[in-house]
Amino acid sequence: MQVQKRIRQLLLIVLTPLLFVVGPVEAATLNVVAPSAYLLDTDTGQVLLSKNADEQRAMASTTKMVTALLVLEAGELNTLVTVSARADKEGGSSLGLYFGEIMSRDELLWGLLLKSGNDAAIALAESVSGSVEEFVEDMNVYAAEVGADSTHFANPNGMPDPEHYSTAKDLGVLAEQAMKHSEFRKIVATEKHTIPKTNKFEAREYENHNRLIGNYAYATGIKTGFTNNARHCLVSSATKDDINLVAIVLGGSSPQNVADESQRILEWGYSLYSNEVLVAQGEEVGAVSLEGVKDTLALVSGVTLEATIAEDSHLRRITAYTGDLAPPIAEGQEMGEVILMSGDKRVGAVSLLAEHEVKAPSFLSEIVAASTALFAGLFTWIGSIF
Repeated sequence: MQVQKRIRQLLLIVLTPLLFVVGPVEAATLNVVAPSAYLLDTDTGQVLLSKNADEQRAMASTTKMVTALLVLEAGELNTLVTVSARADKEGGSSLGLYFGEIMSRDELLWGLLLKSGNDAAIALAESVSGSVEEFVEDMNVYAAEVGADSTHFANPNGMPDPEHYSTAKDLGVLAEQAMKHSEFRKIVATEKHTIPKTNKFEAREYENHNRLIGNYAYATGIKTGFTNNARHCLVSSATKDDINLVAIVLGGSSPQNVADESQRILEWGYSLYSNEVLVAQGEEVGAVSLEGVKDTLALVSGVTLEATIAEDSHLRRITAYTGDLAPPIAEGQEMGEVILMSGDKRVGAVSLLAEHEVKAPSFLSEIVAASTALFAGLFTWIGSIF
């Protein structure tokens, strides 16, 4: 009997895959000019917009998000790096590093992400992995591990190469991973940063190439890119009303074009969100079977739950029952809670209360119930013999 009671008092958790789908918010369809675009809610994983997002394309210096990721995960940002001849000679966007110049990994990261230094990417790759080739292998392993399956890197800076490509969707995945690092977030949200004098050059001031930073109030990053074949690219991020979005625009006509379109996409994304009553106080949200009682007990919400969510949000609920699921149960007695989830994000929770009182069965009714069960089992056994 003691064992049975302990079992009854264990926490019982029930997962419901889909609670409901919130109806669409009235909003005009967005006309996206760029050949490829993607908009992602990184808190819930909900895709809000997708245009040719699985199309493999050159992605230019947006590559450097992953270069920075691998440097950050290697750590030891105070490690001094001596610029190699290869880094000194790297073409394209450059910090103007000199052969033999000494800088820390941290200082090179700022130049990599703000000024988009191709030479900084080479120097960092050599510092972390010993060679550019080994570092690029690590980049490809990382992309596969996080699910960027349509991405392949041929270098750490995005210089043109037939074997260097990604998709808007994959860049969204990689940006989501990058923004989990506090140091990365700090750098990409900064307008200007000064690197102190080195053994080869005076102090350098880097200005963020991302035109949203300092011009769009909610912008938090991330990375620009340009080559002749990739055209203008921007992976951007924003936070508004505690909602974190990442937008990818590839193949734009100019830096201002991709900045303007990215801001328009982000604002359109935020327009999809509205405040909804998900559960009203007193609303029936479940039922539970009680030991020794024929009918189930309806459970009602103890509070009203409101949340800001996007249209077509797929919410799931986790129902957790606690306590002794046996009479007597008082009206309004707390029986557990329902937690609402959108992706991996907890939207909120409500307590589960007993809708009405359930009295403990009388001694006589327990005898009758036990006898009924006994005879039912006996008849089943006899029937199995014949």
